[in-house]
Amino acid sequence: MARFGAEGFTPKNVPPGPRTKRENLPACPHYSIIEVCAQLVGITPQTLANDPLFCGSDIKPIQNTGFDGVIEVPDTACLRVHERLHDMLHEVNQNATRPDSETLQRSLETWSSDAVTTSVIQQAYDSALAKAQAREDIIALWRNVVYDTFYIPEEYVNDAGKQEPHVAPVKCAEDLTEEQIVLKVRECEQALETQVTGLRKRKEKIHDGYIVPRKATHCPQTPIESQQGAYID
Repeated sequence: MARFGAEGFTPKNVPPGPRTKRENLPACPHYSIIEVCAQLVGITPQTLANDPLFCGSDIKPIQNTGFDGVIEVPDTACLRVHERLHDMLHEVNQNATRPDSETLQRSLETWSSDAVTTSVIQQAYDSALAKAQAREDIIALWRNVVYDTFYIPEEYVNDAGKQEPHVAPVKCAEDLTEEQIVLKVRECEQALETQVTGLRKRKEKIHDGYIVPRKATHCPQTPIESQQGAYID
């Protein structure tokens, strides 16, 4: 039955704006928090708004003997973004620090006659350095996004001549402490968890041995895993 054999992507929701009319699809009800979290993982608003795979289902053939059909597996930007942000928070929480280059040189000199040991020492240094650099890169990305999203310069006032009450004044992104940055990122990740994806709860159930469908648990418009086809005699 060839009509069940096609692979592809079926869109379900799109970002609010011109695409909703052009593609005749409902707008994502949680776009604002997804957009902020997407920036925290390095996805620009322009890229997110134009993502052809923003929210929908992957269509894959089912190869089981005796059944000819396809399975629709939800593939959504909110879950992809949350999974990446979850991993980045884990990296940051490891608190990797830059190894000391002078200690490296002393160790290499001490073991200079042992090629195997010096190789192990160098590899350990390079690995620690890479982890520290990755953490620093994440914090640098978050610093700019958090500042642009949640903070404003001290001199900013609204049209009524008053400072916006929900935004704290900060002179520049560099004035933010790492603690302030990570706190805001955790707040964003928590909002994505409780309002949209339920990702962490899903991971806990999977860890406990449950089979949990891939979907945005708290979204009323989420694609749902399903299958279509026919049994073959």
